[in-house]
Amino acid sequence: MSNLVNKIFLGFVFITPCLPRPTAAGPERYVVPLAMLILISAWVFAWPKRLVRGGSNMQLLVAILGFSLAVFLTRILTGGSHEEISFFVSRFLFSVGVVIFVHWFTTTDIPTSVIFKYFVYGFALAAMITIFAGVTGVRILEEDSIKPSRFLGFYKTTGIFRSFGEFGIMGAVAWVYLLVYFKDFSIQRWLVLSFLVLAAMLIAQSRNVYLVIFLATVLVVVFRATRLPGTVRTITAGSILLVPVMINFGLPILQSSEFGAALIGAEGSILDRNVDYRFDQFSYATSLFNSDMGKDLMGYSRQEWRDNMIMHIGHNVAPHNHFLSNLVFLGFLGGGVWIIGLYLMPVVMLFQTEISGNSEYLFAGIVLLTTVTGLSFYEGFFSVVVMLAVANCWASVFGQTAQWQYPVGAH
Repeated sequence: MSNLVNKIFLGFVFITPCLPRPTAAGPERYVVPLAMLILISAWVFAWPKRLVRGGSNMQLLVAILGFSLAVFLTRILTGGSHEEISFFVSRFLFSVGVVIFVHWFTTTDIPTSVIFKYFVYGFALAAMITIFAGVTGVRILEEDSIKPSRFLGFYKTTGIFRSFGEFGIMGAVAWVYLLVYFKDFSIQRWLVLSFLVLAAMLIAQSRNVYLVIFLATVLVVVFRATRLPGTVRTITAGSILLVPVMINFGLPILQSSEFGAALIGAEGSILDRNVDYRFDQFSYATSLFNSDMGKDLMGYSRQEWRDNMIMHIGHNVAPHNHFLSNLVFLGFLGGGVWIIGLYLMPVVMLFQTEISGNSEYLFAGIVLLTTVTGLSFYEGFFSVVVMLAVANCWASVFGQTAQWQYPVGAH
């Protein structure tokens, strides 16, 4: 039975990069829930004592996610909008997906490198689809997937993807894997996969994608080429959180060049709509805080968010920041526990180890950091790619064989 389940999970990992965004309109919204149903069915059928077998790491993960969801559900039941039930369901399914992936990573006998090799092949397939769509302008699944050409003569398209933020995170997973596990591929295969991944990310014409690939490359080179003390590595990793601030100051300089103007758009158009505009949204979101101590702790409703945005900019728009969205809608209690427990705690523990000599730790740490960077410009709770990235990091740190408290080779 375990072999059958492993095949199901490997198949799921392979097609993960090809899955469209489930919150979209149209038939594609059913693709991810259907895939999740297959995954959950395989997990429940094969491991009836899954939480017990998973050990304390599973119990800790369930406690972190369960507490945050409990806070969110409490707010809905005590005055939230009925439409927020759908948002709760998406967060619940995301939590279930993370737990399933973590359990699989910590119990399967399949090496992590093999699991993510399948992911890279899936992303390469998605890359070919994206390249085809970008060159031909064909629309796949979505009615609004094709936008006017920005530069290079290619249509700005996600192919079958609904979100460039999602695409950037997928690219980070694939690209970091290719860099970290370079020796596991023949040079010919590595060149072909690299071309497909990078070409698709270029054609996507997304600032988020370019930022993620730049950071991923720099981090791999830095941590492979140097042996920094654990504290220095942790500070370096934590500095990733300052990237959005640095971008806000650096964009005007980039825009002054011809290529920069083509990339981010002329002032008053794409730059305002997609970059500066987002920082304005961040500011408007934080303006909600301190208005009500109880809501600061428990979270604000979608209606309160909409009213706040309409008051400031005249229409409703999403926060476009995963972590800010957590704090707004789950409150500092639920959102804070979610952010610190699910993302920050494992990555800090991971970078306190001797990751430069351990491919699995290096891969998990850098993928999660680049995922965090992507989520800083993308609001997405229901992301199977994020599930995969978080699960790998959790399994590396909290897995039954992990020795995160000791540097590699010190015991």
